[in-house]
Amino acid sequence: MTITIAGLAHIVSAMVILIYSLAYQNPITLSISVALILLFYYEYRTFADIRRCIEKVRVRRFLDRKFVEELGEVEQRIVIENNCGSPLPKVTLIDILPKFLSSKPSKPIFNIVIPPKKGIEISYKIQPLVPGVHDIQSLVMVFYDTLGYFSEKVMVDYRESLVVLPLSARLSISLQSLQRLIGLAIKGKSIGGAYDLANIRDYTPSDDARKILWKAYARTGKLVVREDYGESIAKILVLIDLRKYMWDIGSPPNTLAQIQLRYARSLIEYLVKNRCVVDIALCSGLVPKVVRNAERDVMGAIYNLMSVLPAGEGCSSPISVFIDSVKHLDRTYEFYDAVILITNPITIAIDYTLEDLESLLEVFISKLVIAIPRFNYESLMSEQNLRLLLKIISSIVESSGLGTEISNDDLKIITPRGGSR
Repeated sequence: MTITIAGLAHIVSAMVILIYSLAYQNPITLSISVALILLFYYEYRTFADIRRCIEKVRVRRFLDRKFVEELGEVEQRIVIENNCGSPLPKVTLIDILPKFLSSKPSKPIFNIVIPPKKGIEISYKIQPLVPGVHDIQSLVMVFYDTLGYFSEKVMVDYRESLVVLPLSARLSISLQSLQRLIGLAIKGKSIGGAYDLANIRDYTPSDDARKILWKAYARTGKLVVREDYGESIAKILVLIDLRKYMWDIGSPPNTLAQIQLRYARSLIEYLVKNRCVVDIALCSGLVPKVVRNAERDVMGAIYNLMSVLPAGEGCSSPISVFIDSVKHLDRTYEFYDAVILITNPITIAIDYTLEDLESLLEVFISKLVIAIPRFNYESLMSEQNLRLLLKIISSIVESSGLGTEISNDDLKIITPRGGSR
């Protein structure tokens, strides 16, 4: 229990009047001082009853949606139940939102009255500014007596999580660029065309039994199937490297982290649309989080990735950690036609070493592509240094990989006022 400034002013005033009345033997001021003291005592006793009721207050939080795209609005309801027989005449509720959540009103502070054996509901909208998991954990309730002379502050923990997906954009990649990107032209495959033998691979239960090569089975004892040019499907591994400091480069909703995640989602959707098998690995901590066969449910795959990425967090391991993601996916290195590493020049300059990059190229030989989304990198490093860095990276990757791809697509979000936030 804490006495407020109003309560302190009341009791000090009462004592001053009491001393004055005794000094001058004034019965009127004496009566006033006694009345003020009794009123203070009454508020004290009332608040003692309120304190006993605080333990019987229950708070629950509800979100009308469990996932949404960045900048989408979600309605949040906070239900407060008073299971005590006494009213709570004055309660201030302060919701504590995570860093990357905004709200309407901008300051979620509410003054309420809760009747006995009743409940009330507070509803307002929240807006996530960045992708990832937003954990809404705590709120503060401050209980007062009727006149606000005493207070009790209580921290309430009731966790709800909101998964926020990055926005998607249509990338301006031509079919020819796609085929070069994923190595189709190199392997002699095509998205359409005549049915000639393109590949031989291990049999899976979903394969057509008519495509089993029985002669090979008789020779090796292993079931394999043929894969034709016209039905050959490119197999792509997408690696998303996201670092914590990227959330501080730029400002929401156009931080470098957000631009890179939008590019990743857009590229994944583009590959799926063009009938590729797509596996994904996102480095968001010490080890990558993986999703296999994103082409079966691309929205579910993006959701699964974002559900393990705390908003504002990122990878804390070298890029060589991506090598282990193939084992986590239960694949082999030979399975993939191309491996696309989505990163940016800032991360390359800060976190990449030549040894780590070479280790990726050794494992994914003739398959690695470094894909870089468009961003205002010139504001962070000189144009000369940027060009030099990209030239060095391109020469390294092209020596034993497929090269680099720099996006021309502007993935910034423009506000209604006409500027980016």
